[in-house]
Amino acid sequence: MIKWLQYVPVCLFTALILEGMLNQEGNAGFTLNFESIIVAIPTILIALIFRSLTITVIAGMFIMAIVRLVF
Repeated sequence: MIKWLQYVPVCLFTALILEGMLNQEGNAGFTLNFESIIVAIPTILIALIFRSLTITVIAGMFIMAIVRLVF
């Protein structure tokens, strides 16, 4: 049970990220939010390099701020 519970934070974090990357368009389904995808790619790379949740979140917020200023 404890080994299974170790995956819960990863699953919740992934669900929150994917929910933010999709836009619901009425009954037609979902469309991708390209702004979030542009931010997710470098943020994932930063997460893999540093393996720190704090650095990853701060970098993701900083990258999102830059993308929103540009677009």
